[in-house]
Amino acid sequence: MKNPTSTAELLTRLRAEKIPLFTPKRGKFYDPEAEWHLEMLARDPELYVLAALTDGATVGQRARVAKTALAASWAGLLADQRNRVRAALETVLTLLPEADALQVFLALRKERANHPHVQRLVVSYLLNHPDAETLFACRRDVVTDILEHALGKNVLRACVRLAGSEARTADESVYLRRNVLRFARSANRAARLLSGLATASTAPFSASAPVIRESLIWRPEKPASVSAENRGTLTGALTALYRRVPEAGLRERFGVGLARLTERLPRFDGTVALVFDASASLRGYGDREFCALASASVLKLGLEKAVRDLRVFPVGGEGAPGGLSGPKGPTDLAGAV
Repeated sequence: MKNPTSTAELLTRLRAEKIPLFTPKRGKFYDPEAEWHLEMLARDPELYVLAALTDGATVGQRARVAKTALAASWAGLLADQRNRVRAALETVLTLLPEADALQVFLALRKERANHPHVQRLVVSYLLNHPDAETLFACRRDVVTDILEHALGKNVLRACVRLAGSEARTADESVYLRRNVLRFARSANRAARLLSGLATASTAPFSASAPVIRESLIWRPEKPASVSAENRGTLTGALTALYRRVPEAGLRERFGVGLARLTERLPRFDGTVALVFDASASLRGYGDREFCALASASVLKLGLEKAVRDLRVFPVGGEGAPGGLSGPKGPTDLAGAV
């Protein structure tokens, strides 16, 4: 096959939907496409990165290009060429959704790729993000992991301490600027962001960094079918209650989980009309028995806590043990609507 040399040919080969899921092979992380991408980057770094900025480039292609270009050494690039590649990569990262950009940075951390351009682009992205306050609060542990990789753990700890200090010496100010603040458009904003890493955030989901980090990992395959196990913890627990699974404390755990969920929901002071289908068809069968009814019930219970005036228009249903609505009757959605 002829090696591609134009943007169109590059895009034809850049067919990965996401950053490849690295799998161990002989003790190393193996990526079957890595060699080709590195070859294209070495042949023409500017063309390779600019290919990700064309209209036909997908999110997956841009993420792959960004990860490949950042992980590689730029030692052989001239100063002007290095600046152009850096500027193009800044644009690529800006065009990526936040979750994909963070996934690129976590992939660099996994590969221990910590070149000077990685430090500059990663720290600059995080500190200059338009919604950096929310990013640092809601994904605090992920941001900390990425910054520790880019700056070094000891350097980051020192900078976080100095950023929160009200009386810094001249030498400490120089240290903070040399290592972090020089990458930020607003030094004051960057200092506030860094100092916020010193204490646990009270923002929603801030205590669930492992869950957030897990959500950033791409999985190439979705479940073949929807079951009680892959509809969420609350739906799974409620499905077990409908099925009358004898598990000690299940009802209490469901109540606690529902309370925690509704605490984070925004409150709505208006009126919401909900057509609640609890007809016989919602029972289902096999592995998905009661799954659909459990999902609908969790939605209804959540809205009851979050909406001031919730008006429920039930379709079918009958009283079930524990105050649940059991499936019964025809599915007359038109009448309820």
